[in-house]
Amino acid sequence: MQESQLKLYAYTFRTRAERVIWALQELQLPFELIRLDPMKGETRDADFLKLNSTAKVPVLLHGEQVFTESLAIMEYVNTLSNHIDLVPQDAMPQYKYRQLMYYLLSEVESYLWVAEQASRLKRFYPWPGGTYEECMSRVSKGLTTVFEQVSGQTFAIEGQFSLADIYIYQVISWAHSQGVEIPDAVIPYMSGLEKRSAFPEIMLWKR
Repeated sequence: MQESQLKLYAYTFRTRAERVIWALQELQLPFELIRLDPMKGETRDADFLKLNSTAKVPVLLHGEQVFTESLAIMEYVNTLSNHIDLVPQDAMPQYKYRQLMYYLLSEVESYLWVAEQASRLKRFYPWPGGTYEECMSRVSKGLTTVFEQVSGQTFAIEGQFSLADIYIYQVISWAHSQGVEIPDAVIPYMSGLEKRSAFPEIMLWKR
């Protein structure tokens, strides 16, 4: 695969695009990284809006094809590797993988995003009083299940590294930035993932 075949648009700061970067690096797929500064209106440029009318990243170009939504992009690029597979293929491990990914999306990340809008981004997203507190309460409750699954483990699914570990790492570190306490038993799991050669330094969890 030639480098020009894959182009990934990301912000100049840490966002969901970083989990796509991590996946691409784990899969050893060459890609061109294009960072845009939304504060300078670079995602409102007419050319970028043709790629994604929501003016958000990540956006992946594979030749002439345009892909959006980070989790979907991660699973797409996984199909491009000829020798590495980061999605379990056997029926039960694959179910556990899907169940965990969908659980995180619906029960944790969705509330984290609203909490972010109701706090740091409140000048752009007005929410009624109490929204942040309610969302973070749900995040803390939802993460309990995830903490139980990764405590004392190297990887989340059947002892094998998968896209789920990338997703879990980012969601946990994001929740921690919003004040969620990370159990001591989960810290070795997080630290182990940070030691992977493909780990993007920009994603590093700030203790």
